[in-house]
Amino acid sequence: MSTSSIVMFELNEVPWRVVLDHVARRPHGALARLLAQCEAFTTVAQEQRLSPWVTWSSLHRGVPEGEHGITNLNADVREVDRARPPVWSLLRDAGVSTGVFGSMHSSALPQALRGVAFHVPDPFAEHPQTLPPAVEPFQRFNLDLSRRSARNVERGVPWREGLALARSLPSLGLRPRTLASTAAQLLHERVDAAKVVRRRSVQARLGFDVFTRLLARTQPRYACFFTNHVAATMHRFWAAAYPDDYARNDYPAAWRAAYRNEIAWAMDQTDAMLAPLLEYTHAARGRELWLSTSMGQAATRADNRTSTQLYLEDPAALMSALGYAPAQYTRQAAMLPRVVLALDDDAASSFAARTQGLRVAGEPVEIEWLGGNRVCVVVPVVQGRHEGTATIRGRSVAMAELGFADVAIEDESGQTAYHVPEGVLAIHSAAAPTRARVDGGLPRPHCSTLAIAPRVLERLGAPVPEYMRERPLRTPAHAGPRQA
Repeated sequence: MSTSSIVMFELNEVPWRVVLDHVARRPHGALARLLAQCEAFTTVAQEQRLSPWVTWSSLHRGVPEGEHGITNLNADVREVDRARPPVWSLLRDAGVSTGVFGSMHSSALPQALRGVAFHVPDPFAEHPQTLPPAVEPFQRFNLDLSRRSARNVERGVPWREGLALARSLPSLGLRPRTLASTAAQLLHERVDAAKVVRRRSVQARLGFDVFTRLLARTQPRYACFFTNHVAATMHRFWAAAYPDDYARNDYPAAWRAAYRNEIAWAMDQTDAMLAPLLEYTHAARGRELWLSTSMGQAATRADNRTSTQLYLEDPAALMSALGYAPAQYTRQAAMLPRVVLALDDDAASSFAARTQGLRVAGEPVEIEWLGGNRVCVVVPVVQGRHEGTATIRGRSVAMAELGFADVAIEDESGQTAYHVPEGVLAIHSAAAPTRARVDGGLPRPHCSTLAIAPRVLERLGAPVPEYMRERPLRTPAHAGPRQA
């Protein structure tokens, strides 16, 4: 049965455990109301590489990693966009209007404007262009914040981009409440420096305001919004929120106390974003609100508290040592400690040979090709102080000569949670069932993330390509998760 419209809220990597814990804390919140009337599934990512740039590509395209071949941010997706397009492209081809905001690998603007309600690329895009162009001041600000806030959140503010954004506030739809909370966050950081980590959530809230204005103005039949603010917090602070998940937890009591509420706070920001989407969904018949996460996270280890981590701080130094001129490469946006470079043809032809045997701090530096002469330099995860040496082209040098450095980690957290295949899918509508079946803490049934794209196409009355083999989302006997 066709539905009138779908809003896909892409809440990166959040597992059912965190969702259900939030609902228990906020039983009358927006997320609790969404889940009280929904079809609920535990999704299972079937990828070898459980990375968001892989799992979201599989979800959007309805095919596994082996078919789409996307393995990193800023991969060259021109070929796969033709062979296995993302769901928003398939919908536009079928005459369904779409709005995209920040979804993974959405950097390329649509060439044909038919069916494009809006298109705001992901925060790792190479350019600030948007559709409509009026959103570009926000995107410039957004891209600058993303580049400043990698492993550490930079305390500075991009004032030039911020002033340009301020002139566009009336048309962009940034709410006074959001602006007030942003100002309060900046003040709070001065009182409690640990709270600077909350800027990631503030950035998500700013983008969400722009998204909801575009959504209300254009009312596309399919719209998606991506946010990473909870995922970033879980990686760092799971050991504070769930300290008993580990056989050994070396994080001191003071650290746990400082960060124990960060996941909960990030989920409160999620609740604030879902509230207007529920209102939008209920304002017209046939609208659905989908919450998807592509995979989840769970505890890994808590004996890895660190004050420093190894980064390639100066890629130009490495490229110079390899014998390349600045004109032969361009740095692309990436998620540290990875560094992505776009090479010219001459550099691309010799890069593998020149980087063979490259090591730093005794560990190999991996080189991953992304297509289109793009290459990812994967810096080994080395935490804590160590001998500052590197090996390049058979000789030993100080690692600083190649641009590598120990970078202070402001929150002193290691990675205490990491990706697991199980994620969340909740489909909310007025016609959805009203109760959940939860087995072992996870809603039943399970389904592949590959089933989501064909289900979206079916619900909106668009053709499902043959290559999206039969992957049904079985409707559970009861829906809408509750605490086990």
